Amino acid sequence: VSNEEAYQLIAGDGEQSESEKSFIGGYPKLPPHLDLPVCRLCGTQLTFFLQVSFPENSPWYGQTLAVFQCVDCYHQDRLIPELLSPLKGARIPEGFLDHSQLNFRFMVFDSGETVQRVDYTPRIRFCPLQLSPLRDAASHVDKLGGRPWWLLEDESPACYAGDIELTFLGQLTQRPMEDDRFELLPDAPGQMFEDYFGTQSIRRSDDRYYKLFIGNEIYLFGTVGLPTGLIYCVVQN
Repeated sequence: VSNEEAYQLIAGDGEQSESEKSFIGGYPKLPPHLDLPVCRLCGTQLTFFLQVSFPENSPWYGQTLAVFQCVDCYHQDRLIPELLSPLKGARIPEGFLDHSQLNFRFMVFDSGETVQRVDYTPRIRFCPLQLSPLRDAASHVDKLGGRPWWLLEDESPACYAGDIELTFLGQLTQRPMEDDRFELLPDAPGQMFEDYFGTQSIRRSDDRYYKLFIGNEIYLFGTVGLPTGLIYCVVQN
């Protein structure tokens, strides 16, 4: 399913309030009945990275996506979401999009019934996201909708559970080495990583930012026609 309408995600400034619908860091806004997600590998609370509310002409209008990832454990085989083979035209089996989310979580919910979850302790500096219409739906920018701008070859999946269509929802671009997108708050611990060149051990990073899926280019595809959407994530480097 194509999605020609595209919006660039532009980072702004300001303090968090109850009004923001799309933003990085701070307190997530979730339905009050949803539990904050926990890492299935180490048991710690997942770190909130960002959330976006889909605009009116999106196939996912009325839904919000919140993205969480664990920064407190490190597993070499779980640095990115699991990808299916063949990469292009992957047929995603029923249940895969839930059971593969071990140390991260894509939470999808109704945009209209959310509250600021002050029971969560923020680690990433709050930054509002503005949606600005794009003329070129294939632009290589952080965006919702449009068409993917592939770093490598096209790796669009085919379908979910046999016949459920998927649409391209958006893209987060790779960032330079000193990434300020997910800037840490002063008291936030560093992200766990494997120090190949120093102590040859797994330890906390000294960087004052986190990387989502180790900083890869991120492509999000979503199911079409389900009451609550499901996300399949493709990454490239």
